[in-house]
Amino acid sequence: RSAMLGEAYGQSLLGLQMLNHGSSPQVQAEGVEWLRTASRQSYLPAMSKLANALQFGKGCEVNEQEALYWLETGTQQGDVDCQVSMGTAYMYGDLVHKNQEKGHNLYYLASLQGDAWATYLLGISYENGHGTQEDAKQAFDCFQSAAEKGIIAATYKVGLSYLYGQGVEKDIPAGAKWLHKAAKRGDADAQAYMGMLFVYGHGVQENKETATYWLKLAAEQDNRMGLRELALLYADERIDSEKRAEAVRLMAKAAAKGDERAQEWIKEHC
Repeated sequence: RSAMLGEAYGQSLLGLQMLNHGSSPQVQAEGVEWLRTASRQSYLPAMSKLANALQFGKGCEVNEQEALYWLETGTQQGDVDCQVSMGTAYMYGDLVHKNQEKGHNLYYLASLQGDAWATYLLGISYENGHGTQEDAKQAFDCFQSAAEKGIIAATYKVGLSYLYGQGVEKDIPAGAKWLHKAAKRGDADAQAYMGMLFVYGHGVQENKETATYWLKLAAEQDNRMGLRELALLYADERIDSEKRAEAVRLMAKAAAKGDERAQEWIKEHC
């Protein structure tokens, strides 16, 4: 009723609900139309959702030109979701010509408005020198800020930074603490690293049982580090033929996902 009475907030919510949970393509298409109607009323939160649907053809035909129009409109009006999406488009050359400096600047702009995901992506750009000078300290500061706002991927990055002394003084206990936080919240990379800490006794005593627990969690998410390290654990079970066979299966899966160490192991042992 709110949407039909012309209220943009209601139109946006209804459109998003129909788009994401519509039981048929017709219902999803109607969701796109409600998002478009809200966007035409300059309702910023609808613009990034509409652009995403248009870019990837969800509930509608792919229309990159219109997707770009709404992203640019939202970006110019200060919407952080549009700024982040536009920044990512520039980073990878989607919708626009690749320009990583523009991408970095848009992440910076959205981060200034307090957006946690933008702050994390800004850290990634500093870490890799995408559109800016590589700066491990700036990257760490961004990761820490985003982690404190609840971004799991940033929590993992903070742990890794402490573990290897990237942008901050090396502190293995602090690294383990942040990695554990991320691992408990389901981050597969953090789970794999937690397992490896206990496999190799890095800052903790070696503990095969604890290592297996974390590596299994990572492997269940098809994390290639988790697959590889769990396979190596099983490969040491020389007497247990079932575990040896499982080691080969896991290692092959990691290799298929591009893990170079796993590929080398397969070539050597298979």
